[in-house]
Amino acid sequence: MTEYASRQFSAIYERYRVVVYYTALRVTRSKEAAEDVMQSVFLELMDNCERTGRIPDEVGGWLVKLAKYRSLDHVRSESRTVPTEAPEVHAGDAGAAAENNVVIRSALETLSDEEREIFDLKVLGGFKHREIAKILSSNPSTVRWQYAQIVKKLKPLLADLN
Repeated sequence: MTEYASRQFSAIYERYRVVVYYTALRVTRSKEAAEDVMQSVFLELMDNCERTGRIPDEVGGWLVKLAKYRSLDHVRSESRTVPTEAPEVHAGDAGAAAENNVVIRSALETLSDEEREIFDLKVLGGFKHREIAKILSSNPSTVRWQYAQIVKKLKPLLADLN
């Protein structure tokens, strides 16, 4: 990989790593699995760039979709395996932060999968409405309206945060 290509890849990684991670985490519900998926997604991007000599068009959408598919593959493969040991149980945080986490999680669980994807792309990924529209093959006006509805839906649920 040339120095220029390496810099480009680093910039893409820095721009999209959070949204790829949270896309994977939302599907796998496991930090370790999300990290594995994120790594495989960026390795596949690197392989694709070396093979084709270019970065895919709409690389953000490409990465998010790939993260979703790889996460689903991971969940399917995990459901076929029998666990050999009990999962670790960690004590949760105490106090107001833990209460806030519960409130935020329960508020986010009220969102449909489509709403959650728009929310994650906008808030965690920092994408603009038109970028989200391209990723989801939708109209920017529709995405803008859906995001406004999501905010309206979440506002009363999050009003009592400490």
